[in-house]
Amino acid sequence: MFKISLLCIMITLSFSNCLSNQNWKIETSSIGTRAMAMGGAFVSIADDASSLFWNPAGLGFIELPTVYSEISYTIGDVRYQNIQHFLPQNFTLAFPLRGSIIGLGYSIPFEKYREREISWQGLNYKNCTDSHISRITLSIVRKGKHLHLGVNLNYNQSNFIVSTFESWDKGADSYRTEFSGNGLSMDLGAIFGINESISFGIMFGSAAQLQGDEETEYIHCSISGDSVLCDTNLSLYERVENYLPFFYRVGVSLTEKLGGRYSIGFTSFHEENGIIYSGMGNRISIEYPRLSAGAEIPVKKWATLRFGLFSTKLWGTADIVIGVTMGGTVRLHGLDISSALEIRGIAKEDYNFSRGIFSISYTFIK
Repeated sequence: MFKISLLCIMITLSFSNCLSNQNWKIETSSIGTRAMAMGGAFVSIADDASSLFWNPAGLGFIELPTVYSEISYTIGDVRYQNIQHFLPQNFTLAFPLRGSIIGLGYSIPFEKYREREISWQGLNYKNCTDSHISRITLSIVRKGKHLHLGVNLNYNQSNFIVSTFESWDKGADSYRTEFSGNGLSMDLGAIFGINESISFGIMFGSAAQLQGDEETEYIHCSISGDSVLCDTNLSLYERVENYLPFFYRVGVSLTEKLGGRYSIGFTSFHEENGIIYSGMGNRISIEYPRLSAGAEIPVKKWATLRFGLFSTKLWGTADIVIGVTMGGTVRLHGLDISSALEIRGIAKEDYNFSRGIFSISYTFIK
């Protein structure tokens, strides 16, 4: 009984932060209701306040002060894990100033919670990763007749906790690593109107080093007969870095006379698989290239419908993930109320989930 109690205490100490939230969060990498509803094919038609994330040059289309806010909700099944998760994801203020457009925004472009548990030949293993990156952005845009240019200056804050517990008949080990760091990055974007119908968009995001302090705690207990020996003061403090990879987005769009817009887009990363690294070489996330296509169709002066498709890879496998998206906007006296739904999955794995975004945007009327 004493041994069992000891192991229970160690599990509690090792996973106290992870067990505080029983929901299985997945990584979030899409901001913007319109962009999500079009499968991410948004870099060439970005023209609202969510352009701060997708292509800052798109803020050049804003003519009046605008406030934008959104939340996302994820629900589904990922490898037999139930998902239910709300996330206030983005808040942006954009306004014209002396021929330029200024944008101020706060966003959570990445959040992930993952839990794994394995039992094999008397060995019990459990790993929990809880990580997120938040960002404050200042955007400055110069608009021209056919070309808009924008730059983002980003302050990034990174936090993650990795906990691991292993037990067997002779003892148990518990590891817990916690990191908190920050750093600066920059984005450059452009939208070029080739003619009245065709637009080309591109965005580059710089790599970033997020420097901070990492603390690793290690507890080891060995059991011999009725004796239990534990080393509980093994701690390591280091000044380490997270790495956010350089990336780019590129796309082209077609606008028809009746107002319908159709676009394709591609996102890729400079580092192999776009790995987000933590200190000591731990991989926190892997982002794969993404190909997307979308359509935006006005059905009334006050309503718009959107549809999209995208394709990417599943983390850790060669399987292709296919996603379908849809959404719409209703407008009323400067107020835009938008929603979007994303459904993705693959046939070979239990990796199917749906995610929704709801946003409100208000444009101040003269």
